[in-house]
Amino acid sequence: MLSDNIWWTRQSRIRTERRLLSNAFHSQVILLWYSFYSVAVSIYYLDSTLDAVSSKYWLIYSILVLVVSVYINGFSFKERAGLIKENYEHLKTLASKANTIEAEGDDLTEINLQYEKALNSCENHLPSDYLEALYDIYQSAEDKNKISPRPTEYQEKRAKSHRNNRRMFLGFFYSLPVIITVTLNADKISIPTNWLCQ
Repeated sequence: MLSDNIWWTRQSRIRTERRLLSNAFHSQVILLWYSFYSVAVSIYYLDSTLDAVSSKYWLIYSILVLVVSVYINGFSFKERAGLIKENYEHLKTLASKANTIEAEGDDLTEINLQYEKALNSCENHLPSDYLEALYDIYQSAEDKNKISPRPTEYQEKRAKSHRNNRRMFLGFFYSLPVIITVTLNADKISIPTNWLCQ
């Protein structure tokens, strides 16, 4: 039914807005973290002399922070999320109209045209947004028999896998400065021998 298609598109785009706002938040926090870490390392090494290789690596790291900040700002996460929100609010109205027309048994041609126009009025959601919507709604439903379509086992695995991959991806970017520091100072880090014996 058309109303069901509109409803699921709306749910998927709600997940798209959440993803974009989450990306906006994490990108800003990561940039602040990188900048803070860069300044902290500069202060830490202020009175000591770095070897030439370490100095070059920290210079590259500082340039990386600058490049990443310019690159991330180009994604316009918040502006895109705003357009998606407008779209899914309009889809709510269309779904309601489609429900009424379906109940009366009238022609859905006009609503279908409006739906197609709404689909093209902003960027489309990702397949993973649809999988997350399907998974979330199914898991949160009190009567799971009323959910149609029901997520397949494969779709549930994909939704969970997408969430885990996102966590790992964010974890990597949050820990990147520490990884760089440990890599550059690997020869200076010593593990107490009594730890190895335990």
